[in-house]
Amino acid sequence: MKKIAVVALIIISSFCLSSCTKTESGNVSKTLNVAYINTDSLLKKWEKYRDLGDEYIKDRNELADKVKNLRKQMSSNEAEITDSQKRELADLQTKHQALTAEWSKKRTDIVNELRGIASEVAKEQHFDVVIDNSESSPVIEYGGEDITVDILSKLREKEDNKK
Repeated sequence: MKKIAVVALIIISSFCLSSCTKTESGNVSKTLNVAYINTDSLLKKWEKYRDLGDEYIKDRNELADKVKNLRKQMSSNEAEITDSQKRELADLQTKHQALTAEWSKKRTDIVNELRGIASEVAKEQHFDVVIDNSESSPVIEYGGEDITVDILSKLREKEDNKK
């Protein structure tokens, strides 16, 4: 994620800077307005994401318990493992793969929703660049304006409007 953010920042910065002009003194006349989001903090506070994550963890743990119990039964009677147990184990593994794929899609949807809201907030507040400066992969050493709270507010507002 950090590498993607850095590459995106470089591409966007070079695009923005290429449109800048030099003054007679040789100074660049455009200032790049940079904002950042702490996605770690945002996702911890965003109820929709937390609820989805809690649901995924609950479902994953239930499947893991079923697999563990079935394997325990199978290991206690290794000589008598039935076709039914083998099918049940294969079925549980298929359910696990489906659950993982579903969670991956939901995470992609969440990222796309965050990007959309970040774009809206950036336009409203006149930022040229918005980058992810999460605790798990910090990018910014200095500067920029934190718009995490603005994005969280807008996400919550959208959820309330859906109800």
